[in-house]
Amino acid sequence: RAGQGSAAGVQAFKQGVLFDNVADYQQAIKCYKHFLESCLEKGDAVGEALACNSIGVDYQLLGSDYLKQAIQYHTKHLEVADVPGKYIAHVNLGLCYAALHLSEEATANHQHALRYAIRMCSLAGESLACGNLGMIAGTEDIPTAKACAERQLQLARTLNDNRGKGD
Repeated sequence: RAGQGSAAGVQAFKQGVLFDNVADYQQAIKCYKHFLESCLEKGDAVGEALACNSIGVDYQLLGSDYLKQAIQYHTKHLEVADVPGKYIAHVNLGLCYAALHLSEEATANHQHALRYAIRMCSLAGESLACGNLGMIAGTEDIPTAKACAERQLQLARTLNDNRGKGD
C-alpha cells in the first residue's frame, strides 16, 4: 500500500497544484495538508515527502513571514526523503536560512546539497549548489565565492547551460 494515497488525498494534491498554478498558496497549502494527512494514514512515505516539500515551497513563496513554517516542512521532508529528495530539501532549507540572514545554517545546508548532488552524479545539482554557496560567501569570503563561481561556470559549460555561464 505504500505509495498509494487515498483517492481523496490524491484529489487534494491535484487541487493544490491547481491553486499553485494561480498563485493561491494559502489554498494550496490547505490542500497539501489534507494530502499529507492521507499519506500519513496510509503509511505512504513518498507521498509524505511530496506533501512536505509542496507545503514548504508554498510557505517560502508566501514570503519572509512564513519562512519558519517553510523550514518546519522542509525539515520534515528531509526526514522522510530519498537521496534526490534530501538534495531538494537541503537546497530549500539553505534558501530559507539565507533569506533569514542565517548564513552558517544556509551554508551547511547548501554543502549537504552539494554532497548529495555529487553522490547522485548530478552536474546540474552540483552547479546549483555551487552557485548557492558562492552567493552566500559573497563578499565575506572572496576565495570561496570565487572557487564556487568558477566551478559553477565550468559545470555550466559542460552542461551547455547559457544561464549559468552569465553570457
